[in-house]
Amino acid sequence: MLLMCLPMLMYAKPIDQAKVRQAVDLHTRLYPKATLKDLYKSFFQAEFGVEHIVADTAAARAYLERELSEMTCSNPLYHLPIGADSSYYRVDLSVIRDGKIHVDEFFAAFLQGIIPITDEHIRQWKDEWEQILQVIESMPLSLHDHERDKEAIRQMLEAGQYASHHSALFLEAYDPHYRIIRRNVFERLILPMLK
Repeated sequence: MLLMCLPMLMYAKPIDQAKVRQAVDLHTRLYPKATLKDLYKSFFQAEFGVEHIVADTAAARAYLERELSEMTCSNPLYHLPIGADSSYYRVDLSVIRDGKIHVDEFFAAFLQGIIPITDEHIRQWKDEWEQILQVIESMPLSLHDHERDKEAIRQMLEAGQYASHHSALFLEAYDPHYRIIRRNVFERLILPMLK
């Protein structure tokens, strides 16, 4: 009997639709002006963290310092779990501004959560995003420029790109200043400082 060896294909993991709905509901309640582009960014960050922006740690640190110097007010929502599985937290830079944690400790925690992204991860992400999008579109939401954002995200992914920015609406309404930190790192190094 001849056995054929086929290459193992990797597929996107099936999503938990209830958890996706909960994540979308939380995000849209906290940020009612969020668009599909902002939801995409949140789910992408929840899957990959921030590896895509930290090729140069010195530049990342300088950018953090510059952003801190430009902040005009604090956000009382210091941290927020993101995505369906909450593997990452969005941690507001107000924790530094308000003296809860030193910038050196914060930046070290931020760097500890970085995991390299591979091409295979991106191929899987495209399929996973399609599943997430189906859930979002099944919800009674009224997202500004939904169809335009949906097409822009599709084109971005088809072009082999995956990271995006917040929408102009989100930036204007919420002036976000945060970093994405892996859950286990956040709970071990940052959360105790916030109690």
